[in-house]
Amino acid sequence: MAKRRRQSNKPNRVEYLVNTRIPFNTLRVVEENGKQLGVISKNEALSLARSASLDLVVIASKASPPVAKIIDFAKFKYEVGKERKEKAKRDRSNRVEIKEVQFRPGIHDHDVEVKVRRIEKFLNKGSKVKVIIKFFGREQTHKDQAQPVVDQIFKLLSDIDVKFDRPLDYKGQHVWCILTI
Repeated sequence: MAKRRRQSNKPNRVEYLVNTRIPFNTLRVVEENGKQLGVISKNEALSLARSASLDLVVIASKASPPVAKIIDFAKFKYEVGKERKEKAKRDRSNRVEIKEVQFRPGIHDHDVEVKVRRIEKFLNKGSKVKVIIKFFGREQTHKDQAQPVVDQIFKLLSDIDVKFDRPLDYKGQHVWCILTI
């Protein structure tokens, strides 16, 4: 019984048309150094690639005629993968993280100090901080108790220049704001 091949879960995986898998009869061929060879038949392009011990790879299949390049396919795949990884790394480094710190309205002073130290670490690392004050049960009728907690946080963070990225917002049983440097 033949084994079935598992299909890849990678949706952005690019399949290249290489050598004999190229379905087009005529191609616009470019050498490895960028020199244009013009529009030639697939067989002629394959013989040129084989004589140079390289591969014929279709770069732009939607063009008319399709563009193929005579290159080392393994090296090409390596460089494309390397560029893709570097791009993903740059995207990750440019992303701003939002960290969350939760409080309750009746929180004690020392507990606030401990959480403010954590907020200070997050802000110094360049993250934004979402401060959430949770109200449960009957506490929800006294949402005005959130302001003293926020004032205490700002008082403890007075040594660094903290400002609201988003001001206090009252949503359901939460009062929250986003702080940034």
